[in-house]
Amino acid sequence: MRWKATSIAAILVAGTIASGCASAGAGANSTRFERDVGTGSATDVYNRSMKIIRQYFFELERETTESMIYLETRWRDRTPFADEQALGIERAQNRIIIRATPRSQMGMGEIYSVNLIVENRVQVRGSMDWTEATATADYRRYADQITEDLKRELNIGVRTFGTDTCCI
Repeated sequence: MRWKATSIAAILVAGTIASGCASAGAGANSTRFERDVGTGSATDVYNRSMKIIRQYFFELERETTESMIYLETRWRDRTPFADEQALGIERAQNRIIIRATPRSQMGMGEIYSVNLIVENRVQVRGSMDWTEATATADYRRYADQITEDLKRELNIGVRTFGTDTCCI
């Protein structure tokens, strides 16, 4: 009987989340928070992205720096936000993906367009499965803060070209 009540609670939470997605539109409630954050040289993109990754205590899992820059972190546990807890969410994780593609050539080198993705997944009470079906207001504020921090990093200072501190 306890299993049945827990399962029903999980289904109700999932239904609430799904209806929120349907009423808000897929983009408004997407757990894949994706934004264009600016431009930079390969060295700037790599170094400043790594600064943000470290600032938020993420750990790099995969990187590619050949024709484009691709940085992907491991999923990192975090405490569920208050509005997630109200939905019955007990565990939450995020990861960051940064992609930078060549945009133009300047006198000193190539300039890259930078895209940031913050992904979210949660476990509801009574379930061992991860779901990516919720993006609460608190989560969106958190992802927006990471976005703003990376934008600021890319927009400050003098462009650095070269391979001294970057692996390109």
